[in-house]
Amino acid sequence: MYKMISKVLANRLKCCLDKCVSQEQSAFVEGRSILDNALIATEVIHVLKRKTQGRRGELALKIDISKAYGQEINLVKSEVFISRNMSHAAKEDLSRILGVRLVLGTGGRFGVGKIFVLCMTLGCVGRLINGCHRLNLQEYIGDVAESILETPLVNSVREDKMVWEEERNGYYSVKSDYKLAMCYIIGSDKYHVAGNWNGIWKAQAPHKARHLLWRLCRGCLPTRYRLVERRVECNLNCPMCDEEIEDEIHIFIRCAVARDSWCAAGLSSVLHNDAYQQSNAMDRIFVVCSNESSDIVGRVAMLLWCIWQNRNDKLWNDNVQTPRQIGRYAFDAWNDWTTEADLVRWEKPALGWVKCNVDVAFVPGSGRTSVGLCFRNNRGQVMAGMTQWQQTVMSSVEGEAWTLLLAMEEARHRGLDRVQFESDSKVLVEAIHMKRRGNSEFLSIVHDIISFMSSFLNFEVKFVRRQANSVAHTLAMAANSWSSFHRFENIPLCIEHLVVNEMQ
Repeated sequence: MYKMISKVLANRLKCCLDKCVSQEQSAFVEGRSILDNALIATEVIHVLKRKTQGRRGELALKIDISKAYGQEINLVKSEVFISRNMSHAAKEDLSRILGVRLVLGTGGRFGVGKIFVLCMTLGCVGRLINGCHRLNLQEYIGDVAESILETPLVNSVREDKMVWEEERNGYYSVKSDYKLAMCYIIGSDKYHVAGNWNGIWKAQAPHKARHLLWRLCRGCLPTRYRLVERRVECNLNCPMCDEEIEDEIHIFIRCAVARDSWCAAGLSSVLHNDAYQQSNAMDRIFVVCSNESSDIVGRVAMLLWCIWQNRNDKLWNDNVQTPRQIGRYAFDAWNDWTTEADLVRWEKPALGWVKCNVDVAFVPGSGRTSVGLCFRNNRGQVMAGMTQWQQTVMSSVEGEAWTLLLAMEEARHRGLDRVQFESDSKVLVEAIHMKRRGNSEFLSIVHDIISFMSSFLNFEVKFVRRQANSVAHTLAMAANSWSSFHRFENIPLCIEHLVVNEMQ
């Protein structure tokens, strides 16, 4: 009965509820955050605490509402905070007139954080150093100091800002917060699944095939056995052979159609290998990824995708392919995908132009961000180059933007005015072309790049596939083994074969 009445009332109030929302209720205003009021309250308390001079006093009144519909004020829980330039007697009189309690000291009940209150005055510095408080500030300040030192300095940023790292524009969103929370949940021991996940994502196969391997190993592929586990009523038998229960091992390994497809694709040696006879599909995939080359893993992934595609086509459209057709299509699709990737090559710039390829690399465990860039003329000959590493860890897009900015500064240093810059970061190139603005470190660097290009009208930025950016990538990887800053005019040995190949 309660649910029915609530539903009726909600539907009746729907037409007029928006007229009852005032502009102060930020939770209902588009583009505003529910935390805005708390942040404003914190700033107000800070201003009142700092106000020690002047004849005019100011106060902040915290009103506690007894009822949710805002028709009754609880004076017992309501409080007032008055600026410090008012006498104590005046504060007491105002508190008595208003009928609410006077808040003394820090104003912590107004939502001011402990660290903020503790560091409010210079008189607290001694207490912070001597550790006469209950907070573990040594660990806290150490983490903050390390983060500050790892923050890249951007010329256009003159003062510190509050930035939400999970969004490229630097502004908070519930969507990114939810994704961050899910990453923490999935990364916890309760949900973590041990295995060679890197082997899956490094497989030489289209993303859709690698994604199928991931779903298979996570147990979220909707086979009939999995559907029944989730209380979906359906027939358990395999739709291809109608003989056994359809689980991951059966549909991809034991089914007669699947086994013949493996042979037709030229992967029978992988299917019958004694080392790959684990009892579940996840363990088999992980072992194959650990023992086989990325090409073989890619062919296996493409075959499994074709088997699953054929199964769905049979189930929903009643279209059936023979095992020979499945295996042949899997091999041809994988071969076409790898051939297309190999066809992507670096192109020489036009006459009178210089091309500069840039890339960034992150060496695991080093705590460094290393960059590499190379200038080449219209014949493909190396004119100059530079490598640099910095003891800081950036995000990939921040590193790409920082590298491009360094390349433009290097071009100016060498007196080059007609330069095409190529990066394999599509996000960066689109941000520059669309002149995106925001509060994040990434977009701050992008703003510097756009400002730089406004002074050099013949600077162009283009996106290039990773296969055509191998010279810059190799330099970025090698930079970690050299000095922190290295310029060169002669071709380093690590890229000599790549440059010669791309000159042809």
